Order: sequence, then structure tokens, then C-alpha cells
Amino acid sequence: MDSVEQRRRDRMTKRQFKMASLAGAMALVMATGVNAEVRWSGVINAGVAVSDVSGTTTDDDGNTVPVKYIDRIYDKANFGDTSFGLNVSADIGHKWSVAAQLFAHGGHETIDFDWGFATYQATDEVAFRAGRIKYPGNLVSEYVDVGYAYPWIRPPQELYGHLEVGAAMTLEAINGGSIEYVGMGDEWEWSIMGYVGEADEETMDHKQMHAARFLLSNDEFKFLLGANRSFMEQPGMALMHEKWMTVLSAGFQMDWNNIMGYAEYVTSDTEDVDDLSTNAWYVTGGYHFGSVTPHLTYTELKQDSGIEQNTWTLGLRWDMAPSTAFKVEYQQIDAQAARSDAPAMTRGRAGLFNGVPDKMPVNMFSLALNFVF
Repeated sequence: MDSVEQRRRDRMTKRQFKMASLAGAMALVMATGVNAEVRWSGVINAGVAVSDVSGTTTDDDGNTVPVKYIDRIYDKANFGDTSFGLNVSADIGHKWSVAAQLFAHGGHETIDFDWGFATYQATDEVAFRAGRIKYPGNLVSEYVDVGYAYPWIRPPQELYGHLEVGAAMTLEAINGGSIEYVGMGDEWEWSIMGYVGEADEETMDHKQMHAARFLLSNDEFKFLLGANRSFMEQPGMALMHEKWMTVLSAGFQMDWNNIMGYAEYVTSDTEDVDDLSTNAWYVTGGYHFGSVTPHLTYTELKQDSGIEQNTWTLGLRWDMAPSTAFKVEYQQIDAQAARSDAPAMTRGRAGLFNGVPDKMPVNMFSLALNFVF
């Protein structure tokens, strides 16, 4: 069994245990007579995507397989953007609350324990959290699975993808704790968060994580700065095993006078491995015509191994009903493969494809319906 497959099995076992623990804890809260108001909410994403990518590559077992984008989208309809999440939260005391989410992703055979944590609101300004916390280091990472919350069908994958290109531009969640201070001004709100813990991604364990995030926002604008440093552990990937990775991020979001915009930049550096230094950024602009919002995004990724990718996304979002959005997107993706002398983990692939397509650029078409309830 290869190391990646073993890690997937280990993660499934861990999450099944966490789901059982969460269910037991919530049942105990509701059964012991604690004066807790339990709140339920959820998200449904229904999506399909197809591209004109062509070509074949070899998988880890030596089998010939089609070249795919983000390991799933190729010239046959793919429903991997379809997912369902269920959220439960409750106030269990004067200053304590708990919240958790279970999530089922398209193409997965299991329901994941996505996140779950307890919050202690020490004062109006200071809050402590402990548990499995959704990664807070990017603009939309804390609600990346809630398609209704942003304009795209899937956030720019050059930053928000979880692929084996040797750079962690984002993470799913961290197991640990955080402290956040929130300040209020006449027109602006700001916060500083520090968090520590670890993340068990499919391809790499991130240990001894220590990180910080700064947010400044009002009703129309949002600014983010983030820094994250963690110790990599993966014996089957000697190049990155027992190395420190540093990730820095900056982001801007606006919704002002019907003008919508996002911009974000992330850089990732791995100790003593220059070829894995990676930069990615995107900029999005759009305009609200009532319930319809056309938007355009340009995204770029560059790694010192030679891997590059740039993507144009032309999209349309229609808020067809309260809490319901219909989206359509056309994407044009141009990617470059790693150098022949680049680290083995990056060779034989172009951009975020699992191989090298026969022709570039690759065109992709996607549709989605997003609901929250």
C-alpha cells in the first residue's frame, strides 16, 4: 500500500473517531438538561464540469489514466463540485458555545468531520477556541465549502486547491486552538488571531504550527494578512520530511456601489528546497445588476520547479431566490510543466493537471446550484 493511500485510511479512522466523539458530546449536552438552544443549518452544492483536455498519464500504480484537472475534471461530465454539509451549534453556558459541521464531498464515499470546536467568550473582545478549526489564513478558507458565499463555482484552485505540487497555499482545518481579539471603531472592525496546532492533510502532516492573522473590515471592504509556519512530516516524501514550511498571505475584498472585487496573494517556501518555492495570486472583478452578477477572474501560479499556470474565468451568478444561487462559468487554462531536473514529486505534470495535456490552452465549462438553509 502506498503512503498516500495509507494516510487516507488513517485520516478516515481519525475522523470516524472524532465524529463519534462529537455526536456523543452533543447528545450529552441535549440530554443533561443544560439550557442550550441547539441551532441547525446546512449547505448544498450541486455542480457539473467538463473540459476539452486530452492526453494520458501514469498513476502511482503504473496504470495509464486520462489527464485530469485537479485530479477529476476531464472530457466527461464530472460532478465533483456536488456536496452537502450539516452544521450544528449551541450555547451551553454564559460564556461557552460549541459548533461542528459534517460534510460529504462529491466522489467521496464517506461523510467527513469537517470541523468542530468549543468557544469560550472571555470578554466582549477576547475569545478562545479549541478543537478542529477551519483554516483561517485565506479570504474564504473558513467557508470555502459554502458555494453560496462567494461568486465562483470553485474558488481559484491555484490558491485553494489541495494538490501534490509541494506547496500548501491553504489547508482544510487545524487541530488545535486559537485566541482572537476583536476591536471596534466608529466605522471599522479589526481583529488579531493567533493559533497553534497541526493539520493532517492527505499528502503531508503539518506539525508544530504557529500562525497569526490580521483582519480589518467594514460593511464594504475587507483586508487580510496572514502568516503560518509549520514542520512537515512525511517519511515517504524525503524532500519535504522534517522541513519547515512558511506561508504568507494577503487579501482584499470589496462590495461597494454594486462593484464586487477580490484580490489575494499567497507565497509558500520550504526550508532548503528552493524548487518548491511557490507564488500564487488572483484578482476578480464584477458588477451587480440586480440579482445578476457577471464577473471576470485572472489567476496565476508559479513555482521554481518550472510549474506554472494561468487561468481566465468568465462567470455569471444569478441569485434566483433567497439563499439560492445559480452559476455558470467558462475557464481557459494554460499550464507549463516542471523542468526535467525538478523534484520528482513535481515532474510529469503541468500546472494543476495530473499530467501534461496534449494541447494548451484547456477550455472548461461548469454549472452549479448553491443553497444554504
